[in-house]
Amino acid sequence: DQFSWNLFLGACIQNNEFHKAFHHFHQMQTQGLLPNKHTFLHILAACAGHNSISKGKLMHALTLTTGLVSDIVLECALVNMYGKCGDFHNAKMIFDQMPKRDVALWSAIVTACANDGRNEEALHLFHQIYINNLLPDPIAYVAALNSCSNACRSEDGLRIHTELIFFGYEKELQVGTSLVDMYGKFGALVKAQEVFDGLEAKNVVSWNALIAGYSQHELGDKALDCFEKMKLCDSTPDE
Repeated sequence: DQFSWNLFLGACIQNNEFHKAFHHFHQMQTQGLLPNKHTFLHILAACAGHNSISKGKLMHALTLTTGLVSDIVLECALVNMYGKCGDFHNAKMIFDQMPKRDVALWSAIVTACANDGRNEEALHLFHQIYINNLLPDPIAYVAALNSCSNACRSEDGLRIHTELIFFGYEKELQVGTSLVDMYGKFGALVKAQEVFDGLEAKNVVSWNALIAGYSQHELGDKALDCFEKMKLCDSTPDE
């Protein structure tokens, strides 16, 4: 039934088996089962993960024919899909058409904007979250920190860091890694190391951010020292 097919599609997405998700999505329909909201959420995630804008547009069209497109959760998934596939125009168009916007939808458009290199616009949209009487979630904070890094907006970055400490997000892996990356690019390597040391968990991305910070500022010995420590911590170096 729909429920079991959706569970299986979700398993495909969790294991990055995007081709399998597409294949079984079509199999589901050949058996006479219509996709519902949860089916589309999974398959849009597959489109985003596979960076397949053509399949994403097809799924968008299917949501229109099924009448599900007005669902805010599905709209958020569409904004996220278009953003990850590099189509900011369609992501913003969907966002602008929504009469009601929750924090997840705001986070999706801020992330799409930041991924498209529109750093000043991303920070403007990030501030609009407060104006709309909402509080940013960790996803929005990550996008804003990345925009601060790329736009050299150190004052905004420091203010956002203060908020993260207040809300208890500083030690979360993805947020903390973005802070390490930001401070590394600003040359505030003591702060970068401090945030890194405070992370509850570390992965190859967080190690890379710290190593990059030291190497970008010609502290080769520090970068190599971090590289050796990384290997001792069972984090396998990537390319």
